[in-house]
Amino acid sequence: MKVDDGILKHFDVIEKDKTQSFALGRTLLIGTEEFEDLDEIVARFMQPMVYLIREVMTHKYYRDSRGGIRDVLTELLRKEKEISPNRIPYFLSAMAEHPGCFLIAYMPNQRARFEVFSVKPDGFKFRRLMFPSLDRLIGWFKEHYNEAVSCFFVKSVDCQPACHSIRLLDVLLGFISSFSVGRVKIRW
Repeated sequence: MKVDDGILKHFDVIEKDKTQSFALGRTLLIGTEEFEDLDEIVARFMQPMVYLIREVMTHKYYRDSRGGIRDVLTELLRKEKEISPNRIPYFLSAMAEHPGCFLIAYMPNQRARFEVFSVKPDGFKFRRLMFPSLDRLIGWFKEHYNEAVSCFFVKSVDCQPACHSIRLLDVLLGFISSFSVGRVKIRW
């Protein structure tokens, strides 16, 4: 599925109950979701995600940052902060390194912050919560942007990291609370 120029999202479709090696399986799986045929995948899985991706990319605060380059977004945020210092500017941008995921970049003070949300067929996933629309996600974000973010780096169909707040200085200062094999938990 094309997300943006040069950004493609790949989904593995597992075929089950094949009658012949050249025939399509009777049951198709994407993750744990079952489908009967390719038309159902398009209708129930692809089309809702295309609609939601379009919702993000046509949002008034969406900016092309060449695939989620944080320096590009930081510069845009700084310019907005200079114009309106009492406002918390924010922008949305697609991520080339994690197709189907988007950055929300914001600047509550003089340092840019970045978090990731992903697109699912049933809405947007942000900070482990699901939102049916981008407006609901942004409304919730505006109320809770300053709350501590606990992030997990996991292997899944979500973004890797599934959610994160990029604060390199905090990491370097040792605010990492615990490590385990295959999963890193960071508390800010």
